[in-house]
Amino acid sequence: MGKKKILISLTIFAIIIFTALTIFISYNNRKIESKPEDINWVTLEFESWKDLDAYFESINYNLDNPEIPNVLIKSFPKDFPDVYPVEKKKELFTKIMLPIILAINAEIENEQIKLDKALIENDLETIENLKAKYNATNIEELKIRIKPIPIEIALGQSAKESGWGSSRFAIEGNNIFGEWTWESGTGIVPAERAEGEIYEVKKFESLTDSMRSYALKLNSLNYYEDFRLIRAGIIKNKSYEDGLLYYSQQRELYVSTLKDLIDSNNFREFSSMNFELYYIEN
Repeated sequence: MGKKKILISLTIFAIIIFTALTIFISYNNRKIESKPEDINWVTLEFESWKDLDAYFESINYNLDNPEIPNVLIKSFPKDFPDVYPVEKKKELFTKIMLPIILAINAEIENEQIKLDKALIENDLETIENLKAKYNATNIEELKIRIKPIPIEIALGQSAKESGWGSSRFAIEGNNIFGEWTWESGTGIVPAERAEGEIYEVKKFESLTDSMRSYALKLNSLNYYEDFRLIRAGIIKNKSYEDGLLYYSQQRELYVSTLKDLIDSNNFREFSSMNFELYYIEN
């Protein structure tokens, strides 16, 4: 009887160990797969929006499906303002933006992992570098700042600021979030810039670079502290948009129209989807 109990105990112990190892391996594989350096992102560029549309069709890219291709479109085709009808333009814009948003959010999640590891290992250099990057004064503030951008917010603001990818700044400078620069000669001078003003609209090498800059802006500038506190659940009963009051000089009107744009285009649905990447060879 004693031997039987021992055998049962050993069997249960083996099952527990096997289960624990399986969970551990699965978890670590999941983390590894989430790291941006391990994702084989394919960057493509198209001369015509019709060629881009045909390519998306050829890889079965469908917005009703949570599977997203590992394809980053470098720039909007020059004729993107000519996309017609409007619903087609919105569809193509959203297909372009989703992988870009997911790619940058993966980078941010990777930095969360880096911070957690640095805290465990007391890696002060990494911690201080992250604090400097995110303009954080302490660890708790840093943890609140290193968080992904809600998908509906990135979609809504990029659509609003770029005219659904059709603005001069989006086409000529890959600027999809209306970011400015005060370094003369480094950006695009707006035709309507008032006399005496020195600002220019930033130019980026790619749409992904524009998204990366925008994400860091929301995660580091003091103007958007309320946005981050809402995202962290510290400020309650407010929407993410309410934390973007200082994104535009229009203030409350900007927040209101952004909410309308997000709601009318059902962008909030994307934030509840569990996206999976499917891989396309370059």
